[in-house]
Amino acid sequence: MAGFFEDFAAEEGVGGGEGSYIGKAEKAQLIDDETPFVITAVEDDDDNTYDGRKSPRYVVTVTLGGEERKLGFGKSQNDSSRDRMLAAMQERLAAGGDIEPVRLGLVGSFQVLRPASS
Repeated sequence: MAGFFEDFAAEEGVGGGEGSYIGKAEKAQLIDDETPFVITAVEDDDDNTYDGRKSPRYVVTVTLGGEERKLGFGKSQNDSSRDRMLAAMQERLAAGGDIEPVRLGLVGSFQVLRPASS
């Protein structure tokens, strides 16, 4: 018999990034496959907590495989280039612009967004 949280996560879409959020394993697959997707919204989630500590992040809404999904990217304490790019994407989308398709990549262990065409 499965444990409570396994059943609950499967039914409710919580824990481990399941449901509309793209979790760790699926992110790894997106990176490995260089899967392109479209960003449709970027939101600030400055009230997010992780392990009981404040952990501000960007929540990025994407269209992947015809479905609307979400990616979470923690905000850096030192104004990373990814933070600046996500803030610029947020402004562009708010002004009615769009973002060309992107793919997820890695620089060391840091997840980055790259143009799908590169």
